[in-house]
This record gives sequence, structure tokens and C-alpha cells, in this order.
Amino acid sequence: MKTMFTKFLKNIKKEAVIRVRPLRGRTLSGSFAKLGLLLGVVALFGAGCGKTNAPPASKTPISIWGIFDDAEGMDPFLKTFSNTELPGAKVSYRKQSPVDQYENQLLSAIAENRGPDVFLIHSSWLPRWKNRILPAPVAIMNEKQVNEQYVDLVSKDVIASGRVMALPLFMDTLALYYNKDIFNASGVTRAPKTWAEVMEIVKRTTKSNMTETNQIDQSGIAMGTGQNVNRASDLLSILMMQNGVAMLDGDGNPGFGDSADAVRALQFYTDFANPTKDVYAWNTRSDYSIDAFATNKSAMMINYSYHMATIKAKNPRLNFAIAPLPQVENCPTCKPVTYGGYWLLAVSKQTISPDTAWRFVKFMSNTAANRDYLQKTGYPPARKDLIQELQNDPRIGVYTVQALNAESWKQVDSRLVDRLFSEAIDEVVTGKDTADGALRRASQQLKAATETMKAQGNTTN
Repeated sequence: MKTMFTKFLKNIKKEAVIRVRPLRGRTLSGSFAKLGLLLGVVALFGAGCGKTNAPPASKTPISIWGIFDDAEGMDPFLKTFSNTELPGAKVSYRKQSPVDQYENQLLSAIAENRGPDVFLIHSSWLPRWKNRILPAPVAIMNEKQVNEQYVDLVSKDVIASGRVMALPLFMDTLALYYNKDIFNASGVTRAPKTWAEVMEIVKRTTKSNMTETNQIDQSGIAMGTGQNVNRASDLLSILMMQNGVAMLDGDGNPGFGDSADAVRALQFYTDFANPTKDVYAWNTRSDYSIDAFATNKSAMMINYSYHMATIKAKNPRLNFAIAPLPQVENCPTCKPVTYGGYWLLAVSKQTISPDTAWRFVKFMSNTAANRDYLQKTGYPPARKDLIQELQNDPRIGVYTVQALNAESWKQVDSRLVDRLFSEAIDEVVTGKDTADGALRRASQQLKAATETMKAQGNTTN
């Protein structure tokens, strides 16, 4: 049979140039008719040799990995996509756990070519994941659409070389949690709007142990150290950014190492863990920040919206509220800014159904499906139209409005940044180094990692 097929191709070689390429519904006429006949014969002989054509994109199954949503919660979206958005599409979903092992599980699956077609990645992972994900076909999602539909931070994060690398399901930001009972007992009538007001409230709400030196019975704010403060690196980052620090220079290298403003931001942060300061409210022996706030041991905490559920699970009776992240004082030209951290749906480069996979990502981020998703999960929106709808929501309104002012910085490796910033903070708190020295060393180590990643071609910076 192989000999017959070879002779057949030689006989028609003068009439057509064969290019194996799907026609996707084009009308066959004239020379196209000959090519259509040829491809039909090729398919016939291929079938006789035991080969089959790939199924249409809409019929090829795709798999999705997530880490927060149960299969039951995602099932309605999968059915809607398969029944109405792309009829005939076959989509499966799997929740991965635990969260802290998710990235390693994903990396292992991709390395063994058994990874999902669509998966969640954190926004801070994009620089180190860009070579493993597939940009959106411009016919499905392009840069102009992202700029029009999403808050500014999304455009800054997901656009690379004019292509859309991933799309968000929501936008989370840092905001202020405060204990209303402690505020009331201390005569504090409203949440602080500036860091100067935070300091004054800390002085009024912190209670030191009367017998044990430097022991804190009630903290004014869960802030000041590295290891026992949740998302300490994000909080230090936004303090620097609020004070005008350029986290990266023009070449994409760390820009905070020699910045006096960055040093002042680190000193301000660690003052809350310095026994010689009048705002001393925290130390390395304090409970983990989330636990301290949940158990009425801290009047304030800075964190993301998803920890509202964490706090309520730990203490359903805790009387707390959320306020916007405090801003620098005496700066009339400064615009409000908070730190944005969120999750994105990305498509694997290994997928054999890129159009189906990206059409699912776009479906989940479209207004209707995304509105339903946010109602089920309680996350704040990243879409501008849904921000307009939800800005007065009593639960997530603060986070919704803050999304418009969210900022972050491209970290060559967010895990490394977390470790280096946490170590720098604790070195200052324990007296092992000065704020200037600790920041300079962190900057040098991060610069070395950045240069290594650049040499390997694995970063967008």
C-alpha cells in the first residue's frame, strides 16, 4: 500500500503543492477542489495504514486544574461551556491540594507530559512560568480587549510582547482588618486612613504584660517581623511603593537596594517590633498574625480578602471589619495605592486543543460567567464592569474599589522574594543587621537570581 501511495503522489506532483493544513470550513472550488480531492485520498490511504486524523478542537477533551474551587462548584460552568458556549466540548476539572504543594505538583505533571490543558497560576508566577504557557490567539483575546475590560494591573501583568498570557478570575488586594470591639474599648471611633493614624491607634490599643519585660498581651497591629506575619513581603513591598521606591530599574534589576526611601520603609515596618519605640506592638514570640487577630490578641492586621473566611472559620463570633489600606500622610500629590495579588487561568504549551482551552479561559472571565463565579466564591472582581456593579457590596466593596489602585512588581522568583524580604526584616528586628545592610544584601541576591534567569531566557524583565 505504501508503494501505491508513493506512485500516486508522484503522478500529481506537477499539478499541486501539498501542504497538510486544516481548511476549517473553506469552500472548495477550482484549484481548491483538486486539493480537497487530494486530501480526501490522503485521508483514505492514511486510514488504511492505521492512522487517524485529530478530532475537531471542540470535540477534544481538555482538563483544568484548580486549587480553591471544588468540582461541584465548577460543574455548572463546565456544563454551560459544553452546552452553549462551545457545544460538544468535553471539559474535566480537578481540585489539587494542598495549596503549598500545588506548584510542584503542576511542574511534575508538565515535566511528565501529563499536565492539564488549563491551570491556575498566581500573578507573581508569570515571569518564571512564561515559557510553559501559551499566549491567547489574537482572535480570542488581544491586548486592546484586556486594556478595555480589566483594571490596569492586569494589563501590566499579563501582556508580554503584545500577547495575552493569561486572564484573571478576580483581583485581590491588601486591606486593613480591624477588631471593632478592641477599637470601641479603646475609644477609637473609626479605622485609620494614614500610617500616622495607625501609629496613634497602635499606642492606644497595645497592652504590655505588667510583669514580663517586652511581653505583649494585646497587640495594636500584627506587623513588624517576617516569619510570623502573613504576606510580610507584600506588605514591605507596598510600603516601599507608597513611598515612591522604584522596585526595579530600567534593566529589570532590583532598584530598592540603594534607596533611602526603601530603607525608611523597612525601618517603619520593623519599628512595630522594636521595644525601644513607642509603637512597639509585636515581636518574634507573637502568635502567627492570622491567629493573633482571630483570637482577639491583635487590634489590626493587613491582609487579602480571602482571609475573611479564614478568620470566620477560626472565630465565628469575632467582631471585625475591613477598611482600605492606610496611605502615606502629608502627600497631596500621591495617589492611593495598594498591593495586588491574584490568580490567573493559563493555557499549557503542551495542550493539543489550544483554541478550546483558550475559549474556556475567555468564557470564565467574561462578564456573565465571571459574575456567577464571584457570587459563588465571594472574591472581588478584576473586570471594570463588575467593579461598577460591586463597589458598594457590604462584604467586598473595599476590595472592589481598591482593585482600581492595585500595583505590584515583576518578581523574577516570588518565592525567593518572600524569603529574602522576610529574612531582611528579621535581621533588623534581631539586630543582626541594619535596615540599609539587610536591604542591600537582599537586593544583591535577587539581582544575581535575575541575571541567571535572564541568561536562561526565563524572565520577562
